[in-house]
Amino acid sequence: MIRIFAAVAFISIWSITIAAQPATTATSAPATAQRPPYEIITPPGFQKLTIGQHSIIAEPKDLPWIQDALKDFKATTRPTTMPATLVAALKQTRPQIEKAMAADLGISDPKLTGELFDQTLIPNLEKLGNLKPPLFYLVTTQDKLKTLLKNGWTDPRLHYNKITDDVQFVPTLELSVDHAMDEYLVPAVFPATALPDQQQQMLSHLIDRTEAGLAASISVKAQAFLHTATMNFIGRTIFVPLNLQPNQEWISMGVSSTLAAKYLAMVEQMDFKTLLMRMTHENPRNPISPRTIDLAHPNDPKDLRREAMPYYVDAMGKKAMTVTLKILEQGGPDAIKKIVDAIKKQKPKDGDELVKLIKDASGVDVTEDVKAN
Repeated sequence: MIRIFAAVAFISIWSITIAAQPATTATSAPATAQRPPYEIITPPGFQKLTIGQHSIIAEPKDLPWIQDALKDFKATTRPTTMPATLVAALKQTRPQIEKAMAADLGISDPKLTGELFDQTLIPNLEKLGNLKPPLFYLVTTQDKLKTLLKNGWTDPRLHYNKITDDVQFVPTLELSVDHAMDEYLVPAVFPATALPDQQQQMLSHLIDRTEAGLAASISVKAQAFLHTATMNFIGRTIFVPLNLQPNQEWISMGVSSTLAAKYLAMVEQMDFKTLLMRMTHENPRNPISPRTIDLAHPNDPKDLRREAMPYYVDAMGKKAMTVTLKILEQGGPDAIKKIVDAIKKQKPKDGDELVKLIKDASGVDVTEDVKAN
């Protein structure tokens, strides 16, 4: 048995490295040497060639039916939130987002918004949209692939197990916008008894499924980047200068993430509350429930095990967003700006005083909301 097609379906595990800071930001750290990208070694008796938009590794005898399969290849529907679409929507909604930022946070300096839009969001999304990972489809039979590996041909993502007489495919690929990527082999394995029309159908289906998975991964990463980069911008611009205490940092987490979600919803023409409900929904894989977090009296990081820290931060962030939404709904669109202005005027000394300040500045009492329950 060769465990290949099942593994290919998990393309969503591919990771994308993309900067969340301005594209022009310099770093004082010395550049580390980047290893040269991995190039696939063509198996003996096979050829590496490009047919249309696809790179193929196959034996010469299989090229005719492969060419027939790819000349009529048509991709199925792809996500509507690909980077190019988001860039166009971002440019179109930019005036509304800038107006909202001014009302929500008092950010009206075009230099600051230019840093966000022109130096961070748009150029990095464009890089992501231009991402073309070097995929190579190895077209062969199950027995032929096993023979190649037994005879010494290797690829870092294919492993032959002598005990089980099994070939396993490990779909690990880091997609990067910052450096040349490794060539990535995708096994297109078919039974030796498959008829020509079955071979063509199987190859077309595999290519479409692979590229659909890749497109979905890029789409998700693009949306996540848009939210994260905007959230970081708000935190860096508004809350870092406030130098909040650890038991007050939840307001920075909640406001930055919630308003970033609001602006993302504007770009994607989504319902803001629906998006926020999805983002604050409890993660069943997180052993820490947001309900157990006391925002005004958070655990000291030193008291948490290292492996628990990401779970705690995730739960804390979700609860902070829920409380922030209440402030927006009950205090009005200018509630956050009132709170920030009040902190600037008289910084509260601890988490409990911050809760009191929020009530005084916005009229919203979150005393019970921030508590663990």
